[in-house]
Amino acid sequence: MKVKKVIKEFFDFSGLNGQKRLKEILHGNVDKMGNKLKEYAIELGAVSPHSMANKVAQEENEIIKQIHNVLRAKREEGLWKFAFLSAIVSVISAITAIIVVIANK
Repeated sequence: MKVKKVIKEFFDFSGLNGQKRLKEILHGNVDKMGNKLKEYAIELGAVSPHSMANKVAQEENEIIKQIHNVLRAKREEGLWKFAFLSAIVSVISAITAIIVVIANK
């Protein structure tokens, strides 16, 4: 079971689409934006689910900044996965080329 979980997490590129969801929230209903930002930040693990005692505008800006940081980290993780897979494919390609050259001698 742990292998399946590791494989699932490795191929999870959901962080690459997070910016689109944030944009949808920011361009949506202004009255519900604060609640949607909080829900999204809690879903991402960017903030505590407990209420904050700050002004509304400052709170929303802080939540947006935290969401950006979490999305950046997820994007970087996703890009690292692509680079790792690319390196594996390159090694396999190089080994295949060497085998073909040796076999044709």
